Amino acid sequence: HNAAAAGDVDIYLNTEPDGTSAAVTALSFPETVPAVPLTGEYVSLDEGDNRVAVTATGDTAALIDATLPLARGDIRTVVAAGLTTDVEALVFEDDNRAIATAAKLRVIHGAAEAQVVNVYLVPTAEGGADATLIGNAQPALADFTFGDSSGYLQVPAGDYVVFITTTDNAQLFKSGSVTLANGGVYTVVARFAPDDPENEAGLTLMDDFAQP
Repeated sequence: HNAAAAGDVDIYLNTEPDGTSAAVTALSFPETVPAVPLTGEYVSLDEGDNRVAVTATGDTAALIDATLPLARGDIRTVVAAGLTTDVEALVFEDDNRAIATAAKLRVIHGAAEAQVVNVYLVPTAEGGADATLIGNAQPALADFTFGDSSGYLQVPAGDYVVFITTTDNAQLFKSGSVTLANGGVYTVVARFAPDDPENEAGLTLMDDFAQP
């Protein structure tokens, strides 16, 4: 759930949004399915076309009404993103195959509030995250547009600080030190951070970041 302005939502799977048969109810921004604690599990669906509808909690008007064509063995991440009047389902194919010699990192831009950003992945300085600056680093993702995915980047194992900036280098987000391990598969979804006094943007952590 990446649409902050939409409030709590209900999710319907292959049923009409009727206010009573939701598969997930009152999912809050920025939780995932299953919600807290994050476990990395997937919802199982039959192969073929599957309808996914999302409404404001208790409502029957669909904010999202999408059909997902799925083959057996398909694995997908679906991000509900956008503003209250324009919420959409962003669908991405997952690849959870580990690489022994590197970490795999996927970044998804799900923050409709900032349409184009730069993303930096800077090795953590000896003084920790507080001492880590962008400096002369080049963006890992330049001109990164809302709705896009980086795909799975192979990243050397180590500790990193993530920065998100506007294209004219105004800082929107700075993370703490994040550890990436060889063999790990990591996904981060960029989002709005209305409750964070220090950052305008934030990250939702998934896959191997998300431990119960």
